[in-house]
Amino acid sequence: NIGPDITGYAVEYRKQGAASWRADNVAVSGPRATINAVTPDTAYEARVQARNAENTGQWSDPGRGRTAATPTSRQIQLAVNYQSQAYAVLEGGAIDVTVILSAPADRDLQIPITVTLGTAATEDYQVSGLSDAALSFAPGESSQRFSFQALQDSDLRTDTVDLGFGQLPSKVVAGGSDTARVSINDDDRVVPPTPAPAPTPIPTSAAAVGAGDGLPANRAPVFTEGVRATRWVVEHTARTSDIGAPVAATDTDGDRLTYSLGGVDGAAFTVDSVTGQLITEAPLDFATQAAYTVVVKVSDGRGASDVIFVTINLTDLPETSLDNPLTQTMGRAVPDLEPTVKAPAAPVQPTPEPVATAFPAAMSVSVADVPEPLRPALPAPQQEESGKSALWPIVMMVSGMGLLVSGGGFYLITRQRRQRQWR
Repeated sequence: NIGPDITGYAVEYRKQGAASWRADNVAVSGPRATINAVTPDTAYEARVQARNAENTGQWSDPGRGRTAATPTSRQIQLAVNYQSQAYAVLEGGAIDVTVILSAPADRDLQIPITVTLGTAATEDYQVSGLSDAALSFAPGESSQRFSFQALQDSDLRTDTVDLGFGQLPSKVVAGGSDTARVSINDDDRVVPPTPAPAPTPIPTSAAAVGAGDGLPANRAPVFTEGVRATRWVVEHTARTSDIGAPVAATDTDGDRLTYSLGGVDGAAFTVDSVTGQLITEAPLDFATQAAYTVVVKVSDGRGASDVIFVTINLTDLPETSLDNPLTQTMGRAVPDLEPTVKAPAAPVQPTPEPVATAFPAAMSVSVADVPEPLRPALPAPQQEESGKSALWPIVMMVSGMGLLVSGGGFYLITRQRRQRQWR
C-alpha cells in the first residue's frame, strides 16, 4: 500500500559555519525552491523537509554551494581610423571627412581631431562639425563625419593639410589609418581652352602596372565588401590555417595590389600579401576571447589605399568534463519521474556523505540526469507499531545535484518520493 502523496516542502538555509538556520526569503514551488537576497560569492548550506497529509519528515542532510560573484561590466576596446587617407577639394568647395570605429561604440565617446598645416595657411581652410575640436560618437554609432571647407586665396599653388587624432579616450586606440591628407587644388590659374585630348588607354599588363608617368590620375583600390566584413573560424584551429574567403579588393587602374594587416588583434593573424587571405597565427580559445578585430589595408603601389575592418568570430567547440559525470548530461530535457519505491530485500549500503558542488549560473537540472551509480541508495523504512505509517527519510541529491547556484540565489533540486505504509 502506498501512503499519501507529498504535499509540500520546507527549506532552511544559512551561511556556511553559521549556528542558526533561516527560513525567510525562500520561495518554494513544487520540488524546487529559490532563496533570494543572498550575498554574492558566499558559501551557503541548505536543508529540506517533506510533508504529506499524515506527517512531516525529518530534515535532510545539508547541501552546500557558493553563490556567483557579482558580474562587472567592462568596456570593449575600439580602434579609430580615417575612412580614407587622401582627400582632394577645389578652392571654394567642401568635402566630408569620415571617421570610423572598429565596432559600434558601447558608450559616449569624444574623438579629438588634430589639423597640422602642410603648405596651407590657417586662412586657407575651415573645419566644422566638431565640438571642442572633437568628433562625438553616441552608443551604437560606428561612423561620424565632419566638414572641411577650402577657402579662396590668391596664390596659384596646391596646398595641403594633414589630419590626425589627439589624445584618445581610454580603451580607444589608433588603427592603421590614423592620418589623412587633404589637398586643396587651386582654381585661380587661367588656362586657354584646348580641344579635349583622346582618352589615354589604361595599361593592364604586368609590365606597365604602376608605371606612373603618362598615366591618368590614379584611382584608389576598393574592398568589394565595403568598410566591414565578418569571418568565422573554429576555436583551436591549427596555425597557418585559412580563415574563410580572402578579403579582396579591386583596382580600376589594374594596379598590382598589396595587402597588409593591423589593428588591435592583428598579432593573432597574418594576411597573404597577394590574395588578401586571412590566416591563423596564434592559438584561438573561445573561453579566452570569442571575437577579434583586425584591419586589412590594400595599397596599389602608387600612393592610394583602402582599409576594411574585419571581425573574426570563433565557433565554440563543446567541451565535456571528465571529472564529474553529472556535467555530461547538463541541460538535457528529461521528464521529472516519480518512481515507486519497493522495500529492499537485503541490507542496503549507507547513504553517501554529501559532496559540496558549485554550479554555473542559470543551469537547470533534473534528478533523472543523475547517473545510476551516483544515486544515493535508500535505507530500509523504519518499522513502527502495527497500524502506523513508516516514513522514508528525505534524501537530497547532493552528489553534484542537490544545490544549484545562480547569480540571484540558489535552487534545491529534490525528487518526489511516495511514503510506504506498512500494515
